[in-house]
Amino acid sequence: MKHAFLITAYQHHEQLRILLQLLDHKDCDIYVHVDKADTPFNEAAFVGACQQSRVIFIPRIKVTWGDYTQVLAEMNLLQEALQQGEYDYFHLLSGQDLPIKPMSEIMAFFEKHKGQIFVDCNDEKHDENPLRFSLRYDVFHPFQKYVGKGRSFIKGRRGLKYVDFGIALLQHYLGVSRTRKSNLTIKSGANWFSIPADFATYLNDQRQAILRFCRYGYCVDEVFVATWLYNSPFYKRVYRHSDYRDSILRRYKWQDHNPTLVTVTDLKEYERQPDALFARKFDVSVDAEPVQYLLSLIKEG
Repeated sequence: MKHAFLITAYQHHEQLRILLQLLDHKDCDIYVHVDKADTPFNEAAFVGACQQSRVIFIPRIKVTWGDYTQVLAEMNLLQEALQQGEYDYFHLLSGQDLPIKPMSEIMAFFEKHKGQIFVDCNDEKHDENPLRFSLRYDVFHPFQKYVGKGRSFIKGRRGLKYVDFGIALLQHYLGVSRTRKSNLTIKSGANWFSIPADFATYLNDQRQAILRFCRYGYCVDEVFVATWLYNSPFYKRVYRHSDYRDSILRRYKWQDHNPTLVTVTDLKEYERQPDALFARKFDVSVDAEPVQYLLSLIKEG
């Protein structure tokens, strides 16, 4: 089986190199998008990072958190991989993810589960707050590309965040709906995935519809894959798990609505889980111990 790994990266260059080295395998190619706002970035510094895998850096765009440019970068990676090679599986990772099993085990897992789809598809966001969830995709967010995370007063971004939210609410109460005529059942889920070639091709064929759906949304990177999957014939092939968060084979823990850094204790817990193939997120500049532990573990494996 051939695999394409799609990586969205921003800063953390040393860790990106570690990720490339851990993914290095004769049956894998690696496609990387580095945020255009990540300066300075030297692509030449990664020459030789892999001995067996091809590493392809795709043209860079500026990505803003919560904006549709996140989706655009992911779709560009998928499109490039489909154009450049024939693969059985496509895996989306961030530059702060790492495989936590040897590549031989990862390849064997997908051989065993060939054809299954590893996507998080759920109703959690809707059930938590239906209105707040619908505001992500059903109205227009014209300022999100300027707001970003909007957690500081830098350049007035925090104030603009509340302006954007107010405009979204106003649209809702005026009856604006971007999806009323679409007949889509909207789902949510983590944006990271491992998908077989036929569903990857299906998503790429739907590229224009997906980008149109996402263009003025807010955090719709956590909506579009789950939604297009649920509304397709491919949904019946989703890998089922007692915890839907684990259906994507990536392990992470949350605190205050953000993933926490992986610890050695976490890795020891994940070791015992046969479908824990990747983990997020790592930061070698903050805590190198989990990365060193993982490197020694995989080397021994």
